[in-house]
Amino acid sequence: MILFYGMGGGWGHLTRIKRFIETKPIQSDFKVLTSNSDAELFFPKESIIYIPADRNLDKESLATQIKSLLKSVRFSACYVDVFPNGILGELSDSIIDASCFHYLGRRLRWEQYLPLFDEPIHFETAFLFEELEEAHFSYIASHSSSVLEVELGYGSADPSFDHPLISQEKPIWLIVHSSNVQEVTMLVDHAVDVASIEQVQPHFVVLSKEELNRSDVTILTDQDPIDWFPIADRIFSGAGFNTWNQLTSWREKHVCLPLQRRFDDQYWRSQQ
Repeated sequence: MILFYGMGGGWGHLTRIKRFIETKPIQSDFKVLTSNSDAELFFPKESIIYIPADRNLDKESLATQIKSLLKSVRFSACYVDVFPNGILGELSDSIIDASCFHYLGRRLRWEQYLPLFDEPIHFETAFLFEELEEAHFSYIASHSSSVLEVELGYGSADPSFDHPLISQEKPIWLIVHSSNVQEVTMLVDHAVDVASIEQVQPHFVVLSKEELNRSDVTILTDQDPIDWFPIADRIFSGAGFNTWNQLTSWREKHVCLPLQRRFDDQYWRSQQ
């Protein structure tokens, strides 16, 4: 049995873990440890070990919860996504009973994260999906037996995809963001402002799990964004890791508004 550590908000951790499992591919049975209530959108219910999100939870309490949940299972490997010692610095070799640990790395604001933990974990392999800050990379390299750069696969658009909006004469402007309502609203408002400045009247299509109470957009909560990318005339999003990489082939029509995050450097990514 393999364990994937995917604690954190939004869909980023879950999406990246799912893509890694499919890209590598991982064929063993696995469990995903997460606090995200949307995990069942990505993985079978029986594959999820759920820890309810609690903003007041401290490092020691989270470590105790994890150890209690996993005490009856020994894992052949544990893959830790983004945070080398967990989201609060709670992970250590004594918390998870695994034969070896691996690291799944994207860019992390290392100076913000470094003070959270004390005891390093040794990783058998560090799989890196984008360039890390120098200090972050140095730390991971010194605590890993090997470091590999990996390009995640995100699939391709369905060539048979057909939606009633495609046949309309208006251009389609796509807004893509998984959470939260305030950020989705900000992206929509920016798209509306751009349309007003450019004096165009596009059809605004919002792909998000959030439901907005507004009549000037079409809101779809169950669509795969990649099917819409080829047909959209403009695409608005933040600069989160997965959306940014999904949009590699459509950068010329991508309007990016990097969002402030405690640990994710979207401003760096938007300049790449």
